[in-house]
Amino acid sequence: MKSDNLKDEPIVNNEKTTDTDKSKDVNPISDTTVQEQIKAIEQPTETKSSEVSPYQKGVSYEVYLFPFGMSDYSQPNPELDKLVEVMKKNPNMKISIFAYTDNVGSANFNQILSDKRAKAIRDYIISKSIEINRIAYLGKGISMKYPTDVENRRAEFVLSE
Repeated sequence: MKSDNLKDEPIVNNEKTTDTDKSKDVNPISDTTVQEQIKAIEQPTETKSSEVSPYQKGVSYEVYLFPFGMSDYSQPNPELDKLVEVMKKNPNMKISIFAYTDNVGSANFNQILSDKRAKAIRDYIISKSIEINRIAYLGKGISMKYPTDVENRRAEFVLSE
């Protein structure tokens, strides 16, 4: 290592500087700027591994309308595929799926049908590489929430975490 007896003196462009030269190389920073930088460092930051979800906790989101008497997930659905993509980007996100039927048929038949519908949606999401422990499901039976039977034969999800 080369020694030029310049231990305590700053070097800029390999040239020795004097005290008068130092003022030219220093960018003055105001106290306000320093305080802002300190605040920015001290504030907790969000992890980059997850993105912000477009879904709100506790709100129901419709993801599929089932044909009469059917419980299989057979038609592509952009809302369900959007949910899958959001879940892939948010590995801590958990949902509950609820499925319903119209009021045609017995209560027992419709309860079983709604269970199968909820499970079909869960199975589809799992088939897209989402972990099973992130999805709860429940058939809720007959729904009369909407004025038409078609709207009542639906699956929804609620963000639980």
